[in-house]
Amino acid sequence: MRKADGETYMRTDEGKIFGSVNRCCYDEELKELYVNGWFLPRPDDVEIWCDGCKVKQAELGMQRSDVFQNFPEYGDKYAGWESQISKIDRRPQSVSARAIYGGVCKRENSALKVEKKVYGKIEACYYEEQLSLLTVTGCYLPRPKTVKIFLDDVYKGDAQIEVTSDHEQCRWVFTDDKLLTKPQSVTAKVIYDELVEYEERIKHVEDKIWGSVNECCYDMLTNSIIANGWYLPQPDQMKLYICGQVYEDFTYGIQRMDVYDKFEQYKNKFCGWKLDSKWEGVMEDASVIEARMLLKYNNGKKFVREISLEKRAFIPKTAVNLCEYNEIAQVLQINGWPSCSTEH
Repeated sequence: MRKADGETYMRTDEGKIFGSVNRCCYDEELKELYVNGWFLPRPDDVEIWCDGCKVKQAELGMQRSDVFQNFPEYGDKYAGWESQISKIDRRPQSVSARAIYGGVCKRENSALKVEKKVYGKIEACYYEEQLSLLTVTGCYLPRPKTVKIFLDDVYKGDAQIEVTSDHEQCRWVFTDDKLLTKPQSVTAKVIYDELVEYEERIKHVEDKIWGSVNECCYDMLTNSIIANGWYLPQPDQMKLYICGQVYEDFTYGIQRMDVYDKFEQYKNKFCGWKLDSKWEGVMEDASVIEARMLLKYNNGKKFVREISLEKRAFIPKTAVNLCEYNEIAQVLQINGWPSCSTEH
């Protein structure tokens, strides 16, 4: 017995034939049934049976990288199958898939449950360690009666459902501000008519970092890299990677009342930072350069943020005459203004 993505793979007496029905759901509005799964080795046909009657043949050749990773000896990344059956007047009591080899059924797998078709997903799931706060948000259609949240398989409460104007689709949010450690998994169980009709599980809870790079540019006049912004929680160390160069002489603790007004719970009015450093490398010709920001915290956590570096020429307000810009040589020639420091 082996597992991949929560599935159980079983060997049968007919030889090394593996398979599973992964999803089976019924759309009550459209009267459609959707089924998918996989078989190895890949069969000649897959027949879908509902309540003891054959209804359709599935489409073969669906990509299943998870199955390939668990059964690399078969060398088949496309062992999946799926089928969408229309004009099903009611939700079937039983659905199964039969793997056909040479005209003979060698294996049959049944769906554990015919679920109600639910559209939507968990959209965000993150933990703020400094606040001991977990936030989970999502959206489901049609509107469920309840969304129950489980952390590491332990029930923690119901999400708060916010109904939209159409009264069908809904957004929901769940928060817990007493979690001293980040959970390993979060599960949302969607309830319709007192039954769990849909279940969704997140195995990676994001460590939430709030922040923004307000400015990141190359100043052609001073041959400098200029950047500023803010992060919460405030990093203990930052590094900026540009064209093979590393910059880490940041100034921390700059007052940002605009951020404080929005994130009072962090109680930090000085979460701002800035960088003003001479450029030492060879600048690319492109007007916008891709860069990376590395954030480090004393607890060992690291975060990478992709950002863009713009090329700019800061012209002081005292410039009154001719401004000729040579982009290739990156030289700015200005006539008619004093040689004092430029205004940014």
